[in-house]
Amino acid sequence: MNVSRATLEDRARADALLAARSLPPLPRTLAGANVLVALAGGEVVGVVGLEVQGLHGIVSALAVADTDDPAAVARSLLYALVSRANEISLRTLFVLGEDADGWFAAAGFLPVSEDSVPLAIRTTRSFRAPRPATSRVLRFELARRCV
Repeated sequence: MNVSRATLEDRARADALLAARSLPPLPRTLAGANVLVALAGGEVVGVVGLEVQGLHGIVSALAVADTDDPAAVARSLLYALVSRANEISLRTLFVLGEDADGWFAAAGFLPVSEDSVPLAIRTTRSFRAPRPATSRVLRFELARRCV
C-alpha cells in the first residue's frame, strides 16, 4: 500500500468509497494536493481530505475500505495528512465527528470546545454540515518552525 496525492480518477473512486461509508463527497474546491488516497493493487482503499483556512486545517473526510488492516491504512493516511499540513506550514488541525474521540484521540488529537475553534474553521463546509449532537471537536498542534 502507498499513500499519494489523488489524481482525478482517484477522486472519483475516493468519492465512491466515501459514499459507501455514508459520507459526503469531498468538496470540489479542495485542492488536489490536499486529497490523499491509499492505494493497494491499483484500488483506492482509503481517502483523507484537508480543508485549509489560513494557518489551520480541518480533516474533511477519512474513510477506509474493508481491508485486512484498516487501522494501518488509517494511520498511513493520517501520517501523510500531518506531513502535508506541516509542508504548508499549518499550525493546527481539527477533526469533527461522532467517532472522533476514539481513533483520533489515540493519534494525539485532544478534545476542545467549539468556542475555542478559530472562526475560519467554524465556517468550513465540514464544520457547518449537519451533524449529530454527540459529535466532538478535536485539535492537533503541529510542529512549529523557527524562522
